[in-house]
Amino acid sequence: MQKPTAEALLAELRAIGHPEAVEKVRRFYKGPAADGEILGVGIGQIFPLAKRYTELPLNDIEQLLESPYYEVRMAAVSVMDFQARQNRCLPNGARPCSNSI
Repeated sequence: MQKPTAEALLAELRAIGHPEAVEKVRRFYKGPAADGEILGVGIGQIFPLAKRYTELPLNDIEQLLESPYYEVRMAAVSVMDFQARQNRCLPNGARPCSNSI
């Protein structure tokens, strides 16, 4: 994969979204959701996709977190989770969890 970007992750989410899955996904979303704010991507599809984007820069993650789409925000949070598990969550490459406590 080329350098990961917010646009690439969004394009992949849109490509795997299914309009017929919107109602199923909506059951798990507890916020105010107008039509069009859910792409129809299940969490089981979001996690593997997010795992491939662990090299996504922090500014791209911030951009995704501002998306009106539930699945895009969930993917951004999932990327951060995978980064934290790999100690990649600081933009300067520092390892925040090593040698602590």
